Amino acid sequence: MRYREGQQPDPEFTHTEEMHAVIMFSVTLSLVIGLVLFAISWRGRVIWLGCWSAGLVICSIIYIAYHLLK
Repeated sequence: MRYREGQQPDPEFTHTEEMHAVIMFSVTLSLVIGLVLFAISWRGRVIWLGCWSAGLVICSIIYIAYHLLK
């Protein structure tokens, strides 16, 4: 993001509302992908995939909860 010469960025609003919508879409998509991959790992008994997908699900839920409660 570019600012005019001499203009200081506002620390309260680090990104626009449209950017927030894009980030929330990405996190929601990550949550869905993580759940699908966790189901695949559970069925296929692939431990590393279960760990990575569980981490993705946990991080997505934390991010969504933080921004909904903020």
